[in-house]
Amino acid sequence: MNKKLRTFEAVDEEYIEFKALCAKERIGVGEKLNEFIAKYLKEHGDGNPQFTLEQFEDPNFIACPAFYRDGLAWESYMKQATPEELSKIRDQVVLIDKKLGRHI
Repeated sequence: MNKKLRTFEAVDEEYIEFKALCAKERIGVGEKLNEFIAKYLKEHGDGNPQFTLEQFEDPNFIACPAFYRDGLAWESYMKQATPEELSKIRDQVVLIDKKLGRHI
């Protein structure tokens, strides 16, 4: 793993408070930032580049895992989905199943 010195801007008061919290945890600021980066990449690294952040502000926008994602991705999504979202997923699966029956 290659490490390189980086610079960034931060609000002074927040950075001082962040640095103090890191010291209480006996962890360096850089190490904590690397934890945040790794966590962010794990959670968002496979995001769909076709979606923009503005789309998520639209109350009518629907985003779900890609069709061919593995079962774990779908399970994770469904655990946090609302009953209305789960109903929409079920309806779509039924529609696809009916259409697929015509082709196999």
